[in-house]
Amino acid sequence: MKKTNNSYFVSRLFVAVMVLLVSGTLALADQDAKRVIDTYIAAVGGEEAVKSVTSSFVRMETEVQGMTLNITAKADVKNERLYQGTEMAGNIVQKTIVNDGKARIEAMGQVQELDAETMGNIVTQTYLFPELFYEDFGFEVKYVGKEKLDGKDVEVLEVSTSAGSFKEYYSVESGLKLLTSGDVVGETAFSEYKSIGNGLIYPHSLSIKNPMLPMTMEMKVIELKLNVTFEDADFN
Repeated sequence: MKKTNNSYFVSRLFVAVMVLLVSGTLALADQDAKRVIDTYIAAVGGEEAVKSVTSSFVRMETEVQGMTLNITAKADVKNERLYQGTEMAGNIVQKTIVNDGKARIEAMGQVQELDAETMGNIVTQTYLFPELFYEDFGFEVKYVGKEKLDGKDVEVLEVSTSAGSFKEYYSVESGLKLLTSGDVVGETAFSEYKSIGNGLIYPHSLSIKNPMLPMTMEMKVIELKLNVTFEDADFN
């Protein structure tokens, strides 16, 4: 029974992650929204440093029913290549691959080819800091105003995409993104911003709540490398 429960959770996790992927990015006609994004980019290390990241390797861990899930992401911005894989008990249970102008999902022994629109949304995830490129992606972002989040002053942006809309919450004090929230994507809280080299910082703790998940998932960044040289085999 435990194996069945774990398989069910991983399948729900896979669906939730895909929802986050295809919902993710935005035209900055709103000047207040542009100011918030610019402040965030400055807070994480600046536009020049962000643009210097052309590839990345990220490994995260979370625990599910006493078992460790390893989630690996390999991203190649220049060549629009992406690999995202989830491993449990030494087995790859799900992976998303973008390569050679095509995208597919492999999960539970099944392969699903993705259409061009979905692939285009996923390709934006090759960027470690996609916020700088919202306008390039053609999405829309609107400034909502100031609110309180856990007692802290935040500025709120509403992001609209072809897959729906969600809100992003940025600290007034630090400029850093603290939360993403939406009916479809659920909530992802970002914390523990740490140095990753090149003068940049990145959140190393993510707390994810999603209606597709039976519990809050706490994810930790275990390893992160910038400007990695990948081989073709890394995207299979």
